[in-house]
Amino acid sequence: MRKDVTKHNMRRFSEWLQQQFLKWERRQPRKQTYSAFARYLGVNHSSLSQWLAGYPASMNNLRKIAAVLGPEVFDVAGVEHPPDADPNLAYIISGWDRLDQGARQLIVQIVRIRLCE
Repeated sequence: MRKDVTKHNMRRFSEWLQQQFLKWERRQPRKQTYSAFARYLGVNHSSLSQWLAGYPASMNNLRKIAAVLGPEVFDVAGVEHPPDADPNLAYIISGWDRLDQGARQLIVQIVRIRLCE
């Protein structure tokens, strides 16, 4: 799933994260810490520190960041978007096991029709 993760991509990801932190901080009532930003993203502070220093993030952590900041993170990090990065698709996947066979077949039929248009 990873594209060529270059130093350029890692630097770009680090700079993008820094920009996201500053945007988030401006929306807060007072100055914030990277620890608070890490909690907001749902990741470890030590991981955030590594990314800001130019190390790549795992796909699992990129998914966590994307859930908060959007799927742009995959482009910035230089990785392909995972199929379930779309929130609507993730919702369908998360509930797939709770759907009866008829509902599953209906969803597949709709997708097949739309893809053939």
